[in-house]
Amino acid sequence: MNLNIILLLLLFAIPLSVNSAENSPSQAQTADPAAPDAPSRRVPLPPSKHEVAQRLGFTDMFINQSDAAKRLEASSNATAKTKHQEAQGALAAAQTALDTGDLKEAINKSSMAMSLMMEAAKLVPTASRKEDAQSKYLVTLRSMNDMEAAYRRNLESSTNKGDSKLDPDQIQRMKDAAQTLAADGKYDEANKVVSVVMREISHALKGLLANQTISYEMKFATPADEYAYELKRYTSLEEAIPLAVERLNLPPSILALMESYVKKGKEKRAQADESAQRQNFDAAIRYIKEGTELLETALKAIGVSAEAAR
Repeated sequence: MNLNIILLLLLFAIPLSVNSAENSPSQAQTADPAAPDAPSRRVPLPPSKHEVAQRLGFTDMFINQSDAAKRLEASSNATAKTKHQEAQGALAAAQTALDTGDLKEAINKSSMAMSLMMEAAKLVPTASRKEDAQSKYLVTLRSMNDMEAAYRRNLESSTNKGDSKLDPDQIQRMKDAAQTLAADGKYDEANKVVSVVMREISHALKGLLANQTISYEMKFATPADEYAYELKRYTSLEEAIPLAVERLNLPPSILALMESYVKKGKEKRAQADESAQRQNFDAAIRYIKEGTELLETALKAIGVSAEAAR
């Protein structure tokens, strides 16, 4: 078990509350049995000087001898070092109070020292914690780059560049800021910045995809014939999407974006089926076309054209 956890368990095993120093063992009596309705209750004894000294000993181990203390000594984090020094000062004050017999003050200062030490330790995480944050940053960074590449690809093929609401200069500044934070080992902060960039790119990409549709004109004998044709177009794309996903190694962020369009497309297909069953082919055609456009958008999100998919 981790030394710090053992110390905390031992610390909290010692009573935290202290009665007045004037309390004595003789006061720890049961209720007067002569009182007919008084419940039997034992007044808790205050910790002994030995117990408080033991508590301070454990606190000293955590503040001055633990792995966290060693990390703080080797750290260049000024804030963490300051809190560590404050914890050591509170511990010294606790020892002084113990030496003068003020047990309540000794425990209060010991608790303060422990809180300060825990705050300091959080500012200097273990190597494994830092490695986890670094790994998350690298994964998030790759997803951001993939999404940005999809955005640029769709922007080049867009017939209306005004559909893009992305500020490339702002995005670059944010990317530079994330890179600087990561270089300083501040991966948690870098992750937050990269996540914001991803949201901005995703919003802009959705704006581009929403306005990229395929127009065509055909003649049909009846609305039912037109619906049957549109249903075949929808079905061909619906069948092509799983094949495209299997062929491509899509990052989770792009896959999630594509799936959101597929889900909406299936909802439109369900509405079209219901309308067709009622012989309302005008509504059915409208719904199935909307569903097809959503599937086309899903394919564009992963860099596949509808024509190539068919």
